[in-house]
Amino acid sequence: MTPASRTRPAFAGDARPWFLFALLLLAGCSTRPPAETAVDVVRPPVGPTVLGPEGAPRIRLAGPEIAAHIRGFGFVDADGRVSTYVAARPAAPIEETLSDAAIDRLRASGRWSAVLPPTHPGRAGAVLRLKLRRFEIDASGGGYVAIAALEGTLDKDDSRDVLHSFAVEGRAEPASAAASDVVRALETALGTALDRMIEAVAAVPMR
Repeated sequence: MTPASRTRPAFAGDARPWFLFALLLLAGCSTRPPAETAVDVVRPPVGPTVLGPEGAPRIRLAGPEIAAHIRGFGFVDADGRVSTYVAARPAAPIEETLSDAAIDRLRASGRWSAVLPPTHPGRAGAVLRLKLRRFEIDASGGGYVAIAALEGTLDKDDSRDVLHSFAVEGRAEPASAAASDVVRALETALGTALDRMIEAVAAVPMR
């Protein structure tokens, strides 16, 4: 076969520049980073530490328990179906979020001489055990309502005898459906539930 009779390459002629241009364009598209979605976070409210009066008891918070269905912020739609609210996420795992918020609230209440975190080796007069039952946005009634529901017990630290049991709830309506307003409402609902929890256990004798 003579050189002149060889088969011409498939991309000879004017088609080659257009094909190369298309490859470069596709390569540019494939390496471009995806657009980031703004994500809000719930940050536990922080209050100043206020020591209780002289002789006030000590309390220790056990590691919080989270209901099995809670994997983030829940969302209940108009039909009552529950899913995960994807426009916001906690600043930390739910357990840490609840633990930090509870400790801050307990220390700011001025009811106890010391509030010990779950990892503290010391002993206290009583142990507070919390379970988060609901942490969600409920839109089943037409508007948005943030709900935080807690239950728990106050136990003797040395025997685990139950001194008191409780179930409390906090609700708040966001100013709008925007993620930032929803997050603020979740913060408010959680703070209200914790304040009601403190009122429920503060009057229980711990001696």
